[in-house]
Amino acid sequence: MLDNHNGKEVTFSATKFALSIVHSLRENLRKDKIGISILNLGYLATESESNESIETIVEKTKGNLIPLQDVISALRFITSTSNASCVKEINRLALKDSNV
Repeated sequence: MLDNHNGKEVTFSATKFALSIVHSLRENLRKDKIGISILNLGYLATESESNESIETIVEKTKGNLIPLQDVISALRFITSTSNASCVKEINRLALKDSNV
C-alpha cells in the first residue's frame, strides 16, 4: 500500500495491494534488463479537455487535481531513460491533496 494514504476509497486501496506484485515482477525481470515502473497517482483532472492548458486546469480545479499533462510528462520521462537505469516509482499528487 502507498504509505501514509488516508483515503477511504476501497477500490483505490485494493489496487495498491498489487504494488507488492509489481515490485516482485521488477526484481524477476531485472536480469532481462526489463524495467518496471509504478506511477502512484492522486486525484486526476479527468474531466478536462485534452487541449486545455495546464494553467486553465489548475485554475478550474483550484489546484485540487493533477492535470493529465503532468502524468504524460512523467511517462515521457520514464520512457526516455536508458536501459541502464530503472525508474522504480513516481508519487504524483496534487499539492492540496490532504489524503496523503
